Amino acid sequence: METGWAEPHPLVHEGRCPPTLVMLYGPRDEDELAVVWELVRRSHAFASGKIL
Repeated sequence: METGWAEPHPLVHEGRCPPTLVMLYGPRDEDELAVVWELVRRSHAFASGKIL
């Protein structure tokens, strides 16, 4: 979020979800797609217990 790639999900503002829930902006080109894909890959690895 600090670099402008995401913002808190609206449910976070309502207090219904943890602050770790974010919405990623859609990539506009191949370079941005690579960044978004890496964020999704790491998120999945964390959620599946592969990284802490």
